[in-house]
Amino acid sequence: MRAAHAHPAVPVFAALLTLAAAACAKEQPMTPEAPPVPDLTGDADLLVEVRAYGHFTGGSGYRVLADGSHDSYRSDRPGVPEWKAGQPLPVEGLARVRAALAAIQPGTLQSRYGPDPGPTDRGDTVWRVRVGDALVRAEVVPGTAVPALDAVADAIRDALAAEFSMVLIVGEGEAAVRHEISPSADTAPVDAVVNALIGSGEEISHCTPASGAARIAAIVWKNPGVPDERQELWDDGLEVWHTGDGSTSCKRHPASLVASVRGQLAAIDWAALTSR
Repeated sequence: MRAAHAHPAVPVFAALLTLAAAACAKEQPMTPEAPPVPDLTGDADLLVEVRAYGHFTGGSGYRVLADGSHDSYRSDRPGVPEWKAGQPLPVEGLARVRAALAAIQPGTLQSRYGPDPGPTDRGDTVWRVRVGDALVRAEVVPGTAVPALDAVADAIRDALAAEFSMVLIVGEGEAAVRHEISPSADTAPVDAVVNALIGSGEEISHCTPASGAARIAAIVWKNPGVPDERQELWDDGLEVWHTGDGSTSCKRHPASLVASVRGQLAAIDWAALTSR
């Protein structure tokens, strides 16, 4: 990334105000009509970046750099993502990712895939991939298959199998059923549940379930070297998110969302998600 220098004739304070205004202009607030466009500067080392936006949230994403470094983020609020360093790709895994990128012919990726407008409950997934010497940007509407990009995602998932592992616990107490999701599984059914929760609810400060409430499910993300993150949904509409840094946030969802999640969980083919 090139450093910015103020012209000697411009006072330092004014220069800082100019830079701050430019930075704010780059990060536009999230709206249902226009998800924010990623900053395209300073990415000489970027191989792949994927950001899945919610219409009213910061969504989630990950990126891989040329040296195999891997960062990710997940945010329930719009704004600049707080990237967290994750497990680096092993040498052979990075080679597979590079091979998947090399298989993409320059000029063949479209700027957008899927219907316009896309689904109202989720924002687009924005990809940036290195094709030859250029970074190419593509927007993908959820549920749209793009074989070239899917191959890149598969290569990254395989290289970081442990990083993307998760456990989904349905029910509570002795009746709870624990599903250990295979790292190579297509987690779209679970992603649909997560995205439904991200796009719904009202933030609250009281994080205790109502008397007699039962937990519907808990989703646990297991990341090597860092504490697990855990997301729980209760039948009174309470969602509790325990982050890896020890903090907790809570939301309250309407009964209709709770019923929808129940239906989504009941329709999941657990054998396909847990087979090794």
